[in-house]
Amino acid sequence: MGVGIYYYLTPPQMFLAQGKRGQVASQAQEKLFLTIWDEEAVDPRFTGGKGAGLAKIYRAIADLRSIGLPVDVPFAVILGPPFVRRLLASNPEILRKVRVLEEALSRGEEVGPLLAEIRELIMKLKFPPELEEALEEAVELLREEGLKAGKEEPIRVAVRSSGLAEDLPTASFAGQYETILNVRLSNREELKEAILKCLASIYGDRVTDYRQKLRERGLKIPSEVEICSRGLFSIILQLMVDSEWSGVGFSIETESGHPKVFKSTAWLGLGELGVQGKVPTAEIFAAKIGEKRPVEVFGKRVPSSVVCLGINPPSKPQREMLKWDPDKGKNVIVEVKEPINPRIANDAQATLVALAVEHLEEKVGKGKPVDVEFAWEKGRLYLLQVRPETVHATKSRAIIENYVLEEEPPPDALIGTGLNVGTKIASGPLMPLLFGDLPTEELSFRIRLLKRILKEFVDKFKLKPIIYTSITSPPWEPVMKRDLLSGIITELGNRTSHPAIISREEGLACSVGTRGLSEHLGELEDRYWGAACMKCDFCSVGEVGKDPMPEVCPACGAGLFTVVAKEPVTLDCSKGEARVYRGALKFRVEVREVREIPRPETRVAVNCGSPMEALNVSLIPGVSKVGLAREEFIAAWIQVHPVFCIKASKIKSEGGFWAPEVEELFPPGVDPREEWVYRLTLGMSLIAASFYPREVILRFSDFKTNEYATLIGAVHYELDCPKCGKGLALREHSTCPICGSPVRARKVELEPVEANPMMGWRGVSRYLDPRFKEAFLMEVEAMIRCHKKGLTNLVPMFPFVRHPEEAEAVTKLVKEVFLAEGLKPPKMIFMAEVPSIGFVPYLFNPYCDGYSFGTNDYTQLITGTDRDSPFLPFNEDIPAVRMAIATVADAAHYENYVKYGILGPVREHNKPEGAYAKELGICGQAPSDLPGFLKFLAVYLDYVSVNPDAVMRTLEELKKAEDELRELCKACGMDPKRIALELSREFNLWDPFGRPAVSEFRARWLMAKLGMEPAS
Repeated sequence: MGVGIYYYLTPPQMFLAQGKRGQVASQAQEKLFLTIWDEEAVDPRFTGGKGAGLAKIYRAIADLRSIGLPVDVPFAVILGPPFVRRLLASNPEILRKVRVLEEALSRGEEVGPLLAEIRELIMKLKFPPELEEALEEAVELLREEGLKAGKEEPIRVAVRSSGLAEDLPTASFAGQYETILNVRLSNREELKEAILKCLASIYGDRVTDYRQKLRERGLKIPSEVEICSRGLFSIILQLMVDSEWSGVGFSIETESGHPKVFKSTAWLGLGELGVQGKVPTAEIFAAKIGEKRPVEVFGKRVPSSVVCLGINPPSKPQREMLKWDPDKGKNVIVEVKEPINPRIANDAQATLVALAVEHLEEKVGKGKPVDVEFAWEKGRLYLLQVRPETVHATKSRAIIENYVLEEEPPPDALIGTGLNVGTKIASGPLMPLLFGDLPTEELSFRIRLLKRILKEFVDKFKLKPIIYTSITSPPWEPVMKRDLLSGIITELGNRTSHPAIISREEGLACSVGTRGLSEHLGELEDRYWGAACMKCDFCSVGEVGKDPMPEVCPACGAGLFTVVAKEPVTLDCSKGEARVYRGALKFRVEVREVREIPRPETRVAVNCGSPMEALNVSLIPGVSKVGLAREEFIAAWIQVHPVFCIKASKIKSEGGFWAPEVEELFPPGVDPREEWVYRLTLGMSLIAASFYPREVILRFSDFKTNEYATLIGAVHYELDCPKCGKGLALREHSTCPICGSPVRARKVELEPVEANPMMGWRGVSRYLDPRFKEAFLMEVEAMIRCHKKGLTNLVPMFPFVRHPEEAEAVTKLVKEVFLAEGLKPPKMIFMAEVPSIGFVPYLFNPYCDGYSFGTNDYTQLITGTDRDSPFLPFNEDIPAVRMAIATVADAAHYENYVKYGILGPVREHNKPEGAYAKELGICGQAPSDLPGFLKFLAVYLDYVSVNPDAVMRTLEELKKAEDELRELCKACGMDPKRIALELSREFNLWDPFGRPAVSEFRARWLMAKLGMEPAS
């Protein structure tokens, strides 16, 4: 063995483990290769970013491995800078060319041909004898470890790059170097060729351009000459994992940047198809809540603050996967055969992924977000790579940027939906670029021409288009820039695919996996054209119908590359889902410094719709809690009627059958009732985890009968086959879909047709009805599952509570179910929206812990006004509604005073132990739409819940209103009686005898809330 070659020692011995840091460094500088076991391997100076990451993974998960959890890192050898330096130095011409390259870069010259020459020189390199010998030793070590791990001959490795400036918190270099998979150790020439390919990728066009841009940004990136002369690059030889499923995990929610929610994506087979966005992916959600506690996974208990929230299955079944074929000796795309887990992984596996990601964030990221690649093979989770998350890590938390759509889109404006990347809104002419599957060289050529057109387009029309294509890949990156585009829409892809990664880095609005847009393309009018010559520098843009587009280049007569930009569209990623609207809709960007945000005594809560929206909304500063989370938004996401799910489960369990259209609703082997509860639990838990530990008041489903009737299964058919028995269908059948025999079909409508659904079978009356009670208990079951996960900040709210008897019955039912599961019953909140609560609140008080006013229904029922009528005025800020709110508020707050001794607003810290004082809020539309209403609400309520786009305005208006109330108190000499009289005059509130309806008690309550003392 030559000098400086690694000498094999087993992991417990750890080479140089007893040495001092300086000794480790000096000896590592001369080692031709290291393994991930070596102490010095964690230093990126010796192993590069990826190599150091692997060594850190090995150490970070040691405690998980030690207790027997099935988690590991594939063994790897890293050919370090000494190896690379000697290999490059074997041909001095390479360094000479690199010196020329550095000078050309400094002058901003085109360097593509020069880079190609350097790559060609590298690919022709011959390994010097000492490197051959080192490689032999590395191969033997890899082979031994592969056999120990149960691999079969020929042992295969992945050959990967590891740049010394790679995977920095501010620069990821993700996907820019070469990776060669399934390289056989037994074939030395194949292995050496893979190493050279990896080495040549140092001088790829994209990565060289990226390095230069980082230098221009002031980052300390070594010069091109330094990289070559010092060999500042490493090459990893890592044992292959033949993944049953693969994925990418983040210790942060990638679109919102939520620091407490983990999101991973997973797909069947090897990683490439998922990373390229060519297959649909499942999304695994987990969250860090509270302090560390024992978490059970695979029969082991691990201290962790992570809880698995659930797995959102792919938007459509994965039909094909990438798999290693030993007979063909390569990866092949194969059909996915049933049965498979529709969620890709199970909850135990998802929890293990979350635990591993948490460990890596703590021990590798030092508390900063990380990005982790993983794979599952033969019952073990393999962690393949870790690097810093680079998009949100560099954003300032002191600045809040909020995109708000200012106008309601017309009903027919929605033309596409997809997975949002980020939370921005953009508009611009839609430019379809559906090139098909082109060779890389041809695609790169077209992108160069497209870049010229886009520059001309922006200069002439002062418009930046939104491009629409099937998927993007590295050759697209020269045009994926904010100075050229407003946004990107792709048909394929997921949140970890190429268009998503680059859009995040560039700050572009982006939708991936977009559905529906292709069907509407023909409806959109062509507005602009662009043309670039395929031989000379000619480039031109124009308006359709005004400027004629040339058919050939007017300068040289050669053919033209042409594109068309259609009428404007708006891409809205601000609400947890990407939506594409026809037309350029108005939007605004709110930019605020956190320290500028006012903090009124009346707390501001937020109304929240979809679970994905909650991730963004929870980051809005100044929000105290969720005043209204609408469960029906989650139910609409599930799409299937809960009673139909119960019925489908029952029929299947009793040996009956489903028609094909019912089979298509549910993944194979999935129980419909369990699926409905699982999805509802996931939606609830995402909202609760986003705001944890802040309270989330979740209103149980408040669909009306006409809304429930739109869910799948609300209308269905019961089939009776003499051979197959009972069946279930979504359409009428005359013959059995299983055996073809004649069947009897009975149409079933789960929802009655009501003349006025607003005042019909809804709310608590529905929950207690035998026709719906079991479905309501499914909602309660989902909430119980959330509480078992530790999300006890989730509080139920009951809509449309008509009678005290109903209030007693429904709260008793929920408490009994919680107690039966060994859980403490949660707080119970009533929607105050039916006038019966306003007339006799003291009859409802014993059954709830607070009220939230729903001003839409309250106003509708108090004034007898159909809120949907185009002919009647609708205004919540009227004396009748104010009096109805005041009556309930006084009854609730006075009970606080009598029972609990609380005079001011309810706070968690001043509640007597074991008791819940009543808390008053509002969650209707009025506070969002009527800022002038806020002064009245500040007098009567503990909190005001508004829509996300109204939070900042409400904070300011409430602060202003409270300042006015303070001045009023001072003007009245701090006398509660005088204050009550003035407030009665201002709000026009009087009792039947003409006396002030604002009581002295209310004035004292207000003064306590504002921190003021009444005059003695």
